[in-house]
Amino acid sequence: MKVMVNGATGLVGLSVVKAFLEAGHEVRASDRPGSNFQELEALKLEIIPAELDDREGLKKTVAGMDVVVHVAGLFDFAASAEMLDRVNHQGTRNVCEAVLSAAPNLKRYIQIASVGVYGKPVKCPCREDDPKRPRNHYEKSKLAGENAAFEYHQKHGLPVTSLRPTLIYGPRARYGHAIFIATFCLYKLNLSSTLPSMWSGPTSRHVHVEDVGRAAVVVASNDQAVGRPFNIADPNPLTGPAFIRALTDPLGLKVLEILPNLSLFLAMFNGLVGVTPMAPRRYVNNLLERQWRKACDQHGLTNDLRLRLDRDWLGYMTGDNYYDVSALKDLGMDWKWPDAAAGLKSTIEWYREHEWIP
Repeated sequence: MKVMVNGATGLVGLSVVKAFLEAGHEVRASDRPGSNFQELEALKLEIIPAELDDREGLKKTVAGMDVVVHVAGLFDFAASAEMLDRVNHQGTRNVCEAVLSAAPNLKRYIQIASVGVYGKPVKCPCREDDPKRPRNHYEKSKLAGENAAFEYHQKHGLPVTSLRPTLIYGPRARYGHAIFIATFCLYKLNLSSTLPSMWSGPTSRHVHVEDVGRAAVVVASNDQAVGRPFNIADPNPLTGPAFIRALTDPLGLKVLEILPNLSLFLAMFNGLVGVTPMAPRRYVNNLLERQWRKACDQHGLTNDLRLRLDRDWLGYMTGDNYYDVSALKDLGMDWKWPDAAAGLKSTIEWYREHEWIP
């Protein structure tokens, strides 16, 4: 099939591109003008840059395609509600309009959404039809974007499938898990090789970015996927202590489980951050950034990672967050990284090899 992937220079987009190429499909890539297309150029792909508000440019990106994978979006809890809605919601509408105009014979439109549409799950494992209760501007914008895509399915027959990834990690990731990894590295460099930790905590599921790409390939060619959303997470949940060890063991940090429940601690911490005025939070983030830059200079690191205190991301760790993936499994999904501990170990090795961490 002829497949167009937008947001193709990003973490998820590049993984989706590679997954379709490995499956034998022809891929066209798109991203914002001025993006770094070097890795895509090395793959000898057709590349058509376009902004999400460039309606004529978007038509060129989707023309003649069998599959469109809409990855492009803004993942930043600190961004304004207006910016998030413009990119994640209105951007989706613009791509759908382009498809209706320039790719009337499209076989599949794949929306990369987020488990953030559920907000804090009512129960775990969280199923695709469970209540949607987004908590912040980012989650609300992702739900609005997904709803817009399904609106085009219902009103215009656009063959839409939505994928809802959970917490994504993997090589090249600069956010999420990478913040924990860099923080633990800084802790080890400046404080101790022993980390006080919790003896209990929330259960979570994660997903390696390569498996997000593989899931896109699975739903692209299965007619049972049309008109449906699918959770993407690895099949093996991790308890709170197991998650901490999955991050600390490869870093050479010894963990002493001597503190109370991780969920309770993070909930209290998150609440404190929430009521703390912006100025102190900005001071802490500036302090973390300065210390990390110092570590990068001392150890010859690339400074690709950034440290910052992010209340909304920490919120994912204040309670159970794991998702039912049986629907995706029934379509034939085969995980390359079913165990997050193994995937995180491999990711940390990549960070070291590419001098992102000491």
